[in-house]
Amino acid sequence: MHANCGDPALYGEQVLAVSYLAQLVSRTHGVGEFAVRIAHVDPAARDGYTLGPVVMTYPQCSDCDAQWIYGDGSLWLYGPYDGGLSQPESELLRVSDATGKVVHRWAIPQNARELLAVDADGLWFAPSVEGGFPLHTTASQRIRYESLYRVTPGAKTPLRAFTIPSGNALWLVAADHTVWLESRGAHGRFELWRLQGPNATPTFHGTYPVNTDQGVDIGEAPPTHAGNATIGIYYVNDPGPASPPGTPQQIIRLSPDAPTQRAVATVPAPPDVTGYGAGPPAVALGHSFYFLDPPLLNYVSGNRPPVVQGQGVLYEVNPSRAVRAK
Repeated sequence: MHANCGDPALYGEQVLAVSYLAQLVSRTHGVGEFAVRIAHVDPAARDGYTLGPVVMTYPQCSDCDAQWIYGDGSLWLYGPYDGGLSQPESELLRVSDATGKVVHRWAIPQNARELLAVDADGLWFAPSVEGGFPLHTTASQRIRYESLYRVTPGAKTPLRAFTIPSGNALWLVAADHTVWLESRGAHGRFELWRLQGPNATPTFHGTYPVNTDQGVDIGEAPPTHAGNATIGIYYVNDPGPASPPGTPQQIIRLSPDAPTQRAVATVPAPPDVTGYGAGPPAVALGHSFYFLDPPLLNYVSGNRPPVVQGQGVLYEVNPSRAVRAK
């Protein structure tokens, strides 16, 4: 499929967050500054879409990137350092799919690399293992930055729903009226938590056996864990750079109501595995779990096209059928 990369229709969406380097060096930050504009499908426009004004800016650094996720008829846009590193709070925006306009803005606790998830009860966000809290935060203030939050379209402010025991989540999955997360408990053991219903009632399901690995999401990237109460939670175990070449990837199912896991299948590893903390991007749809092994892209100097190694492979995992590549 060929189209302008700023066209939301290329991705099957009505709106798209377009992030670009606006200034090589900002006078305010001393580093590059990125800006975000919202593209919206418009059949009457010359290119089939319109590009709105700047809705967010952020400095260029490894933990400064804006993040976004679709759900509930909206594009949710999160900027940990909207306007600069010295800002006291982060900002969360809700963009309407129908109009491409920003319809809500919320100030939220400042935390880089948040984990985002959407279900029937709204948007949920929690600190990842690579998040943190601002300098000079007191012990009594840390609870603001070590919690799971929920925000609904009409809310005046996000609701702090749950204090995460370890202060961060290894992964966060939301579906229907249920949210799951994993945190590190006492003695390094990993704990499974489930929050149910609009009141987000928490249930502790126990700890995973010693020496098990349920994977991790680090934020600023598509989630690698997905699922629901019917099929369970799935992720793909990245072999990592220390593994021998050709080591297959394991598809892991986590039980939605008990701290247990099992490998349901293996698939070939992509051409090159970075192993930086996360597996391939994944989603759950209906009774299936999907994940994408993209091709390896090596960018060369100048305007020469990238060197593409391997092919992008989309996998479907269905509990009632065998694993198959699409």
